[in-house]
Amino acid sequence: MPDPGPEFDPLGRSRGCAVGEHRDCGHVRIAIRRPVSRQRLTSTIGLCRCSCHATCPLADRAPVPLTVWQQLCACPGAERQRGWNDETDGQFPSFDEFWEEYQRESQGRREAKKAAFEAARAVAPGKTRGEVQEIYLAELRARGLDVPSAPILEADVDWLMGHPLRGLAKLIRAMRNPFSPTS
Repeated sequence: MPDPGPEFDPLGRSRGCAVGEHRDCGHVRIAIRRPVSRQRLTSTIGLCRCSCHATCPLADRAPVPLTVWQQLCACPGAERQRGWNDETDGQFPSFDEFWEEYQRESQGRREAKKAAFEAARAVAPGKTRGEVQEIYLAELRARGLDVPSAPILEADVDWLMGHPLRGLAKLIRAMRNPFSPTS
């Protein structure tokens, strides 16, 4: 099952790579257009950091100008985007469009996590902690969601087992010392 990842993926992946469509990714995570003058725009490409772009000459580079990306990017998905230029309007999604889509996808992930939690809670009675955790992880994975960090997972399992205060205490400890291996 592909990892859907968020639109603004913490790993720095494009939407295509986040959902496993690596062959379609043009190595573009985000395109930023800004005016240089009243008549001219300049574009900068924020690059996708997925490992599938490791062979590209632009791998591990900071954002690059559009022209540099067009000349040097060797990724298969870049072909359909090479025609972008700074003179035409409407080639890139605006920030508002980007933000709306990000919000929509975030809402979808929140709803999927809630559904996974409710499904696990429905079958949790009478199960051991380990069984509840495995059921919850299976529900998350079935919905294409990432496994939460250990402190969050432990707190979620406490909630599923009917111990919300214990789960809350674990979250508070984790927030007080986020780098503790035993949080």
